[in-house]
Amino acid sequence: MALNISGGPTSCDKQVDLSIILDASDGMEPIWNDVLQFLVQFLEYYAIGSNGTQVSLVSFGREATIEFAFGRYTRRSNLNDAINGLQLIGGERNTQDGLRKMRIVYSSGYGDRLGVPDEAILITNGPHSPDTIDPIREASRAFSDRINVLTVGIGQVDETEIQEMAKEPQEEGRDYWVVESVDDLSDILYRLQVMSCESAVNKCTLGEHSYGNVEEVKMNMFSSRLRHISFGSWIRSGHIWIDPRQRRRKLGIN
Repeated sequence: MALNISGGPTSCDKQVDLSIILDASDGMEPIWNDVLQFLVQFLEYYAIGSNGTQVSLVSFGREATIEFAFGRYTRRSNLNDAINGLQLIGGERNTQDGLRKMRIVYSSGYGDRLGVPDEAILITNGPHSPDTIDPIREASRAFSDRINVLTVGIGQVDETEIQEMAKEPQEEGRDYWVVESVDDLSDILYRLQVMSCESAVNKCTLGEHSYGNVEEVKMNMFSSRLRHISFGSWIRSGHIWIDPRQRRRKLGIN
């Protein structure tokens, strides 16, 4: 699955807190090792280290597991070994729980750095299982937390779900990708690497507001998370919930 493309950036040397959200359900078994190889190749683009990109990983099947937090692996060789050693969880595809655990990783105690862009890559090869919670609301909460989520769907996925879990403007080839098979991942590798780094670099421009320096970004991200916590408590009391992307309204949120 090697890829050699010239004429573009060869690495991302920016500070990024990058979380991988990896489908580890039964459906991934036939392509599991190929996807792990793809992840290792994808991360070769980033400068791994305590002063560069930190990586966390959440896998999900019937439930989600935080495999490792930010800062756990500061050497590329150790990170690669951890990825290659991942095991399937199995069972149904609980995508919502994967996104929920990813948001937990970006809270205190898991190594997330205040003021450093938060970027996440979700990889799956199917829609969420029917008896699990729809993941779109959880993706919207990540958006409220100012976590940029890029999504990759392999094979028989629900393309609408893949698109709606991705960050705005939800543009194919920039914010989300759908490939027919695992063999086609090499075709999107470089584009995904460049777009994920560019998305992190541009993180200082959020919505209609432009933040000019790291300290201002820190304060705005911190304030946003405090507002989100308060808002989450408010909606659990049964009031109307308003999706930050203004897609829907619902009553009686648990």
